[in-house]
Amino acid sequence: MKKQLLTIITSLALPLVSFAGASDVTMTTASVISVGGYSLTVSGTSAVVESITVGASSFSVTLQPTSVIAVSSASGQVLATNAGEANITGNQCVGGVSTLTLSSASGAAVTLTVTPSSSTCSGTATNSSSTSNSNGAPGGGGGGGGSVNMITPATPATPATPAVPTVSKAVPATSAIPAYVFKKVLGPGSVSADVKALQQILNSDPDTRVSTAGVGSSGKETTFFGNATKAAIQKFQVKHKIAKLGEAGYGTLGPKTRAKLNEIAKGGSVSTDASGSTSVSAPAQSSANNTADIAKQLNDSLKLLKELQEKLKTVK
Repeated sequence: MKKQLLTIITSLALPLVSFAGASDVTMTTASVISVGGYSLTVSGTSAVVESITVGASSFSVTLQPTSVIAVSSASGQVLATNAGEANITGNQCVGGVSTLTLSSASGAAVTLTVTPSSSTCSGTATNSSSTSNSNGAPGGGGGGGGSVNMITPATPATPATPAVPTVSKAVPATSAIPAYVFKKVLGPGSVSADVKALQQILNSDPDTRVSTAGVGSSGKETTFFGNATKAAIQKFQVKHKIAKLGEAGYGTLGPKTRAKLNEIAKGGSVSTDASGSTSVSAPAQSSANNTADIAKQLNDSLKLLKELQEKLKTVK
């Protein structure tokens, strides 16, 4: 059914959208909208949006199938939503910035509502691990601040009695490093399979993890490049002396960062010449080849020992 934008979005960072068809629009750049006195940044990579409606205290968006958008609050406001768990692919609060990633998980369009709260986030953008609606149905439009299902924070569990400490501490679990080759620049707002592989490699090192729990943590990596991924890339760049605060490329997947990530993914080595060009060597020999080399050396040693024994027999 053909729809049009019902409310003109104010405080807009033009251009918000470019028309992709008669009944939908395609987001091409990050945009800023004002809802309930708070500024929210809405971004997505070719996200197909059928309509966006901005009300006094909330806004609703209708996403076409497979579309993904990210809603961020730089002031860290809690972002209440009626979206079900299947429609929330990112829910994080990092460095005082709340980011909620929403997607159309089914084969049909879905209408989702987001309401910024006066409370600030802690741990997640919604301050909850669950949602108030499981089917992604709208929670009451945005025309006049209509009814929106607010999220009730989960009741904290009673902490268990600490166990008697042992002599050694358990090593934190890390995710497996995928065999992957990065070929293009990635940055905040990117949505692709490259981002998920990037998060898996970053999570394989405790010093560069995207998150220690929840969305973005080991085993729960996503395809969205948000603030947590950017912070993890910055830690990776500082650790490997690639870039630091104030330098070009800090927080993005540039040539040197890609080369180091490809080295880790392949098991090879990285080198930089006098001109600053970075190259990745071939992977190290497999364990099977190393075993063959050791066996050959052992056979050569046994042969030499046998020759010496024969010579000693002739000595009177």
